[in-house]
Amino acid sequence: MKKIMFSKFCLNMSLEELNVWDED
Repeated sequence: MKKIMFSKFCLNMSLEELNVWDED
């Protein structure tokens, strides 16, 4: 369960970084 949550957290972080790059 924790691993899944961690994976989702990492995925969200990656998506946020991509969004920042996209805006820039």
